[in-house]
Amino acid sequence: MRRLLWTGFLAATVAGTATCGDSRVLDVVKGVPGELTLGFVTPNSGADGAILLVVKGPAPITSASLPVGSGLRLFAGPLGADSAKFALTGTLANGPILVVGVADVNRVASYNVFIRQVAANDYTLRSLTGYGVTVSR
Repeated sequence: MRRLLWTGFLAATVAGTATCGDSRVLDVVKGVPGELTLGFVTPNSGADGAILLVVKGPAPITSASLPVGSGLRLFAGPLGADSAKFALTGTLANGPILVVGVADVNRVASYNVFIRQVAANDYTLRSLTGYGVTVSR
């Protein structure tokens, strides 16, 4: 009997906490919409002129924009699916290159970025060795 009362009390406490105002429990369950920043890692900083990449995640990519002052130009495929293609042109250097809107920023580790092609400033294709993209909140 005591165990049943304790279990009932614990269940009521968790339910009460989950339904109160700004609950972290609900954030985990329903997700927190927001933006993730994609950071470029290149062995040729300043000498790359274009990149084609694909972003995949557990939920739709809802928006895409460039970081302020990046000087890049963004071309985006259709948004709203769990996978989206992007092409960026301009002088690419190490650091933030793209900001994407997602349904749940708490699942940042579930988003993957695949580099399909990188071109030099004269648009000759480069080997993808040494290139990478990071995803962060």
